[in-house]
Amino acid sequence: MTRSNCLPKERSERRILYVTDGFAPFVVGGMQVVARRQIETLAEAGFNIVSISSRTELAPHNLSWQNHHIPWPQKSRFRVFNPMRYVNELRAFSVCVACLADSLQPDCIYSEGPLIDAYLGRPRQKRVLTIFHPHGLEMFQRKGSLFDDLKSFPLRDISRFHARRSDLTISLSEKGKLVSIINERLGVPINKMRVLRNAAPSNDNHGSSADNQRTGRFLFIGRDEPRKGVPLLLRALATFENLEADLVGIPPDSINLPSNVKAHGVISDRKRINDFYLKADFLIVPSYAEGLPTVILEAFSHGMPVIATDVGAVADLVRNKQTGFLIPPNNVQALIDVIDRARQLDDKTYRKLQSNALALANGEYSRKCVDRELVALFDTLLNTYPGAR
Repeated sequence: MTRSNCLPKERSERRILYVTDGFAPFVVGGMQVVARRQIETLAEAGFNIVSISSRTELAPHNLSWQNHHIPWPQKSRFRVFNPMRYVNELRAFSVCVACLADSLQPDCIYSEGPLIDAYLGRPRQKRVLTIFHPHGLEMFQRKGSLFDDLKSFPLRDISRFHARRSDLTISLSEKGKLVSIINERLGVPINKMRVLRNAAPSNDNHGSSADNQRTGRFLFIGRDEPRKGVPLLLRALATFENLEADLVGIPPDSINLPSNVKAHGVISDRKRINDFYLKADFLIVPSYAEGLPTVILEAFSHGMPVIATDVGAVADLVRNKQTGFLIPPNNVQALIDVIDRARQLDDKTYRKLQSNALALANGEYSRKCVDRELVALFDTLLNTYPGAR
């Protein structure tokens, strides 16, 4: 008996082509962690997942799904000084993606970042359902460096092109500044947005700072790049005499440190990173630009409240006076004031912040909850959306 065309197809009959620049642990970064989790979740749910990745070449036995590697094109020898070089490389990469998509014949193409420019340039009737996930859209936010602002400026047009030509655009949050960027700067109407949140990591085996005594220490974990706001953080920390802080991800010799701050460089050992979470009272995220930072979710999973700037989708996580403190970006005095306030919290108020942070990580941002929403979204789209093959 043949399946009726009016009935939904089985998940295994639905092929999703997932396009990304790489995934954890082979490529380091918050987007790459999300990519790995989403691919594994959809594959485990029974979807026919095929990924295309760049920047790394993987043997088939390393993965539980089919992956195609397309080497990242190097379009300019003067890469640092050419603001268009990354856009040109994206477009060259997208030509290879479009050719491979023709041979794979997917029902849906999911692009993690602006990676399918050539495919979206085709007429609508020659495309399948396309989903664009722009993540934090940092190119529409200040980066903390004029050079970085200028370098990312060309990415605005290619991101707009993806958002306007794709059938749907993914947002990391339901409201806030990130939604405003997608709606107003990319030109995507609300009915063409769907929400996919990042998930907090499971913390079953690593303990919680809620079990420990307060130490008075503060913690920063992040990349050594201007948009993370480290110089501003150091200016704030230098005003305190009896305060200690640790910087993870910042090389000790890359910046002048106050005597009360220690930089530990890049750490890949998860046990060591968990130890830092357990020994500090607050995580500080002083960024100029963000999406929905996984580092905040990691802190919450350890029962650690967070001080953060109100950028991207951060306000969805750091709910002021509930799971931490929210301040405006690029405001050193606001950062000084909130650090001082955090130090003087009574134990009852601090424990309430911890409890709320842990509840958020174990509730609506838990892996179970976020994965269920991810699978439900693709079930709905692939069975009802007119763009699906």
